[in-house]
Amino acid sequence: MCIRDSDVKCSRHLARVIEEHGGRPLMWRTGHSLVKAKMKETGAPLAGEMSGHIFYKDRWYGFDDGLYAGARLLDVAVNWGYYAENVSRIYDTGFRGFALYGGLIVALTAGALLARAFHLPLWDLADGTVPAFATGIVLMRTGCFLSGCCFGTVTSLPWGVTYPPGSPAWAHHLLTGEISLLQMDVRSRPVHPTQLYEMIAALAFCGLAIWLSTRRGRGGMGTVPAGVPFLVFALGFTLFRLADHFLRVRLATLSAPLWFYPLLYSLIVAGVAGLIFWRLRFGRTAAPSSKGEADLDTR
Repeated sequence: MCIRDSDVKCSRHLARVIEEHGGRPLMWRTGHSLVKAKMKETGAPLAGEMSGHIFYKDRWYGFDDGLYAGARLLDVAVNWGYYAENVSRIYDTGFRGFALYGGLIVALTAGALLARAFHLPLWDLADGTVPAFATGIVLMRTGCFLSGCCFGTVTSLPWGVTYPPGSPAWAHHLLTGEISLLQMDVRSRPVHPTQLYEMIAALAFCGLAIWLSTRRGRGGMGTVPAGVPFLVFALGFTLFRLADHFLRVRLATLSAPLWFYPLLYSLIVAGVAGLIFWRLRFGRTAAPSSKGEADLDTR
């Protein structure tokens, strides 16, 4: 079943298209909370309204979030062998099965398209998202650290972390022989706390981006153009993520080839570095006009 918004701007062909694809359309009142409530009541897998909200039933109700969608899609793509063995794993309600950069890529793409559609200052908006992205990364990696997923390789460093029996790290060490079958009640071997590394990196580059934001002015060669703080955050964190990738354990469920993530990060680094050069070269804001109005840079 698919719920269709009753907004008059919706095409009259929508119901027909839904039926042609095996769905059953249902018209309902406009409104974010109203659509979600009706979706939960009917058990519909998909709902939408003309304002652009698209809701889908994936593990929980009510999600219309590009970050969530991208994180789930990339995780399924790179771990397809694991999900293909049992397709029901895709719908598992546990808090796992997310790929950070999948969420970031989809969310940033959607944000850029919306900024263009509504004629908003893209680079100013991007700079304003840095604290939110850093906070999200910290919260996400806190959950990873506490649950024991996304752990690193074995280390002898004093800050190596051990996990209790039954944790993902412990199970991995048991399967790889790091822990013998006679040691079922011992904790895992010390591993790199790669989750904490990423948290520290996100906060550090967020601080750098905020400092750069304070250097933004209303023109002149000494100012930082709009967008550069966000791009520096993206560049720094991605470079760190590339390095951190080689400290993380490659799980058996990962179907993507070994080169996939290093290539993905390298492409992002190259693209972001090019954007930084472009913004520094061409993106400086114009000086305020005589009427006291500043020209917004939307390039």
